[in-house]
Amino acid sequence: MYSTSPDMFQDGDELFRFDAMRGAVKSTHYGADCYAYALVASGFGADVVVEADLGLYDYCALVPVLEGAGGVISDWTGESLTLENHESSKGRVIASANSLLHDQALQILNRPTISSDDILRVSPDDELLALLKEMPSKQPNSNVSHLLCGVMLGEVIAHLGP
Repeated sequence: MYSTSPDMFQDGDELFRFDAMRGAVKSTHYGADCYAYALVASGFGADVVVEADLGLYDYCALVPVLEGAGGVISDWTGESLTLENHESSKGRVIASANSLLHDQALQILNRPTISSDDILRVSPDDELLALLKEMPSKQPNSNVSHLLCGVMLGEVIAHLGP
């Protein structure tokens, strides 16, 4: 998978969705810009490009090239990229070598996620916290629940960034 930069994905839901894609592919490469789309269209060296925050000028000329080569390009919801829907697509583009890959990538990008805003709004009465509080009494080894809490906290911190 190619992308211009991991920094183009905004913290929260957009970054979580990109992280899901990054976790699902064999390798992620950055910085190729339009060359990455040429690789997808040619069938050589890249299967998917995922981007965010692109302008019309970044992708308009790529749509007929990719589609003419048998690839698929859309926004992250699967909608066609047109002049009329640029505002709703928010510059989120996914290009794939074929429709099967495109459908799989869309499924990954559109899985339900928990945003950093949701994590920050968790109240002490939350069901998950209540369950975690009960775990030490139900587990023969309470270190397991402490380990799980530490891992979950580490993941939250890693996704929230500095």
